[in-house]
Amino acid sequence: MIIVRFRGGMGNQMFQYAFLRYLEMKGATLKADLSEFKCMKTHAGYELDKAFDLHPAEASYKEIRAVADYIPVMHRFPFSRKVFEILYKKETKRVEAEGPKKSHISEEKYFDMSEDERLHLASSSEDLYMDGFWIKPDMYDDEVLKCFTFSKTLDEKYKGTIEDEHSCSVHVRCGDYTGTGLDILGKEYYEKAAEKILSEDADVKFYVFSDDREKAEKLLSPFMKKMVFCDTPASHAYDDMYLMSRCRHHIIANSTFSFWGARLSADKSGITICPKYEDKNNTANRLVHEGWQML
Repeated sequence: MIIVRFRGGMGNQMFQYAFLRYLEMKGATLKADLSEFKCMKTHAGYELDKAFDLHPAEASYKEIRAVADYIPVMHRFPFSRKVFEILYKKETKRVEAEGPKKSHISEEKYFDMSEDERLHLASSSEDLYMDGFWIKPDMYDDEVLKCFTFSKTLDEKYKGTIEDEHSCSVHVRCGDYTGTGLDILGKEYYEKAAEKILSEDADVKFYVFSDDREKAEKLLSPFMKKMVFCDTPASHAYDDMYLMSRCRHHIIANSTFSFWGARLSADKSGITICPKYEDKNNTANRLVHEGWQML
C-alpha cells in the first residue's frame, strides 16, 4: 500500500490527488493521509470532496506512523498538541540515531528515480509514504485528469456571459502571498498579459478572481476597462475555480489554483498567459501547459 500525504490549498491538493491517481493507474493500492486538515485550519480544509466529489480511502494513524517520519495529529483537541510535541521529540531523536525511514519517500527522491524505478515502486508490495506537492503537469495526462469533473453547474447570473467567446479569467493572489517570496507579480505582468489578450480579442471582458478585491482593482483598473469581479466566499474557493474553467482566455498567477482553473478550461481555443519566474523552491516555470504563453 502507498499512502500519499495531502496538504496545502485546493490547487496543491489537486496535484496530490493527480499523483495518487497516476500511481493507482499503474497498479498501486492507495490511501490518503488527510490528517493535516483534521488538526489545522489550513486554507479551507480538504476541498476535493466538495468540488469534485472525491473521497479517497483514508489512512489511519497507525498506518501513517508505520511508514512515515511525519507524525500526524488526528484531532484538534488541546491535548493533541502536547502529545504531538512529545512524539515529535522522540521521533527526532530516532531519526538522528537511525536515519529516516526508507519507506518515507520525498518528492525530490522520487523525481531523481528512473522511470523503471518508479514503475517498480508502484507495483511494489512494500508499504510506502509519499510526501510532496508533485507539481509535474506533464506527468498527468487527460485520463488521469478525468477525476476533476466539477460537481456543480454554472450560476444563473453568469450564464451567457462568462461562457461566451470573449471572456478572460484573471487571477490576482494576495492574502498568504503578501510580503513573501511568492509576492512577485505586479502591474508590468498583468498589463503586458492584458495587452496580449486584447491584441487577439478586442472585445474581451476580464473576470477577476482575487482574495483582495481592493488591491486587485487598484492594480488592474488602469488598463482593464471591461472588468467584472467574481466575489465568492473564501470557504467556497472551488466556485472560483469552476468559473475560471468556463472562461475562454486566462491570465494566471504563480499559483497552482489558477493553473488548474486554466488547465480544466472547457474552451481549448483561447489564449492562456502564465508568468515566467524563478523561486527558491525551484518550482519555476512548472506551472505551464502545452500551448500556453509565458511572460
